[in-house]
Amino acid sequence: MAYGRAAMRVLLCVAVAAWTPPTKHMRRPTALHFTSSGRGARRPTALYVEVSQMLYEQREKSIEQRGEFEEELIGSGGTSLEACAPSKLVSELLSEGVGRCDNVLDPQQADALKTFVRDALIKAERDTSKGKIPQKHRFAEVLLKENRRDFLLPLDDEKVLNAARTIALSPIGDAVEEILGTDAVVHECSCLISDHGSPRQVLHPDTPQHETGETPLLTCFTALQDVSEDMGPTLFLPKTQDKVSHLRFFNDVTKDELLKEHSSNRKVGLLNVGDVSCFDSRTLHAGTANRAPGTRRAMFYLSFRNPRISDPGNPPSLRPCFTNGLTLSDLRGNSAKKKAKLLAKDDPRPAGGGKKKKKRAGFASSR
Repeated sequence: MAYGRAAMRVLLCVAVAAWTPPTKHMRRPTALHFTSSGRGARRPTALYVEVSQMLYEQREKSIEQRGEFEEELIGSGGTSLEACAPSKLVSELLSEGVGRCDNVLDPQQADALKTFVRDALIKAERDTSKGKIPQKHRFAEVLLKENRRDFLLPLDDEKVLNAARTIALSPIGDAVEEILGTDAVVHECSCLISDHGSPRQVLHPDTPQHETGETPLLTCFTALQDVSEDMGPTLFLPKTQDKVSHLRFFNDVTKDELLKEHSSNRKVGLLNVGDVSCFDSRTLHAGTANRAPGTRRAMFYLSFRNPRISDPGNPPSLRPCFTNGLTLSDLRGNSAKKKAKLLAKDDPRPAGGGKKKKKRAGFASSR
């Protein structure tokens, strides 16, 4: 998935600390790094932007190297995550932290959504690059951006909403309801895209532990094409969603020991088109490297937030207009379409390029 933002902030700090020479006093940016815009604001100069980019690339490189180290430490690949009977999905999620349900979307529905994502992605990249749409309304932050994007999807689009409703009405939705309740909030609706050449991420949870001990989020990854081992399937370490595992994971002394202990039980999401892997957001996982030339791994995903946890520690991968706007109950009922259309009115979109109808000769306008 999109690399966990809470874990991302921690790792960025670690990477910066590892790269920055120890010093007693950090120098603040001086006026030489900025110029005035003429309206009292200050904007960065080319030098400042260049230095910032260099720091960013250094951080990314450090994280990529850590991912390579982890692959050597615990081994590559893993046992395929197996589907369980729908009646056992809840117990799998509670005990293992991850489960699988097959044939949730039919191949035609998945392929139609994949085609929509492909075309909408091209438009979103064009609109954001030209400044027509702010970046945050189309893309979420993701570490190791090389050939990897977290593309925020419009829930008011028929193909996207129908896929979300199909998942919500499946045994996956039943499990989400039993664990989180009918008022579970749609926290994410996006497509994680990793093309050939995307590097292996580091193992991470998407959210920290919550003081209540409850599951903050349940995330559903749906394959929009078959996922082979060389396409960068998601790697999971089952049974790492608990408090003790997190304490060991976030301790530099015990972290690698924890990973090695769980390495023999690692699972990978070798899904067929339309299959879904669902996991507790605290479970350690990572997107692996896509080493299959000419391929794209597109994973449509939904996350549902525990309604009893207002801040799970992970900003939503969701278009801002849909934040806290829809629930599992909406998707399982008949109100989702109307609500999504209403919420989408606040989504910035370029003016349509459709041709206006010509007036017919001899008839005056009715307006």
